[in-house]
Amino acid sequence: MRSSQPPVVATWVLTRFCNRNEVLAGDLVEEYARGRTVVWYWRQVVMAILVGCGSEIRMHKLLTVRAVITGWAALILSSYLITLPLYKLYSRALGALGLGPLWFWWWHYYTYPIVFLPCVGGFLSGWLVARFHRTYRVAMVTMYVLSVALARFPEFFRLATNSVSNSRFVPYLVNYLLIESLFVVSILLGGLRSTNIETARSLK
Repeated sequence: MRSSQPPVVATWVLTRFCNRNEVLAGDLVEEYARGRTVVWYWRQVVMAILVGCGSEIRMHKLLTVRAVITGWAALILSSYLITLPLYKLYSRALGALGLGPLWFWWWHYYTYPIVFLPCVGGFLSGWLVARFHRTYRVAMVTMYVLSVALARFPEFFRLATNSVSNSRFVPYLVNYLLIESLFVVSILLGGLRSTNIETARSLK
């Protein structure tokens, strides 16, 4: 039997990423109660987020540029100060134990943790973008994520094209998608953490 309550996850995403727009949330809940489908509800949530972010980005172009620069600066600094030292430390630890090289991580379970090392910088960069752009944090973090995805696209395109003509590249493509997906999620979690804190404070 279909529940009269909308999907909990979709509602949670809406309240977190649409600047707590109670009017819009209420309208969507009413429409869902009248017989709209779950797919319709999710589509409206996604569209509301995209439209809201697009509007804020258009109205605050310089702020958007600053947010992207902030994110990339934080990412580059964290790569040199955190990610690279952690990678070297982990490499030395494996070497001391007589284990294999890190570049074949998908062959050995003990090298799996390295895929999470870049996520540290991703989380911090997302958090800083949201921290310094609190009023428009959702739009600014979204734009920063898009800039990261755009920077990674050429390599994805190369691997995808090679995988079509040669199946030998498929594992490399899967590896790349896994690492980049985790990285993007880490950025969103960093921004989301700031969003949750601000929401909690506003409710006090």
